[in-house]
Amino acid sequence: NEFVYDQWLDMYRLLLKFKEREGHCNVRQRHMENGMNLGKWVTLQRSRKSIGKMNVAREEQLREAGFTFAVGQNNLFAY
Repeated sequence: NEFVYDQWLDMYRLLLKFKEREGHCNVRQRHMENGMNLGKWVTLQRSRKSIGKMNVAREEQLREAGFTFAVGQNNLFAY
């Protein structure tokens, strides 16, 4: 679905913008970026990966950006 892909790409671009500003991809779950819930989107990407539903190309894009799929229980960003 082209719309879904474009929406994913828009969120990915917001993640890159966040990383450029903050120096990392550890987005808090409730973080809003340009009016979009980037934190929820990041959580969804981790969830999709953990249940085996992550698109391989998207996973590679996220990894290249420095995105971490595994978040420790004590990680302050995982709430």
